Amino acid sequence: MEGRRAKPKAGLIVSLIGGILIIINGLSYEAIMSSMGVYQPPEHIIGVMALSTLFGLLMIIGAVIGYAENRGRQKLGGTLVTIFSILNLFVLGLELSFLESILIGIIGGILILTGK
Repeated sequence: MEGRRAKPKAGLIVSLIGGILIIINGLSYEAIMSSMGVYQPPEHIIGVMALSTLFGLLMIIGAVIGYAENRGRQKLGGTLVTIFSILNLFVLGLELSFLESILIGIIGGILILTGK
C-alpha cells in the first residue's frame, strides 16, 4: 500500500479558509476598490467577481479532493489549490487586502501536496 498516506487535515483547513476568503474578496471587490477611490468599469468588476468566485470554488473542490488517503488524489487536490491561488493573483492583483487570501491558498496547497 505505497499510495496511501494520512489525510492532510491542516492542508484541508487552510485551503478551505483560503478558498472562502478568495470568494469573499471577489464578491466584495467593488466595495473595496471604491473605498480606495479607484473607479473600475462595470464589465471589469463583473469579470473579477465571477473569476474570483470560480477560482475560490475550484480551490475548495481541490481541497476536498486532496483530503484523501490516496497519494494521487492528494497531489491532484494540492495542485488544483496551488494553481488556482496563483491564477487569482492575476485576477485580484497584488492589492494588500487580497494578498493574504492568495497566500493562504498557496500555503494550503503546499500542505496538501506534502501530506500535512
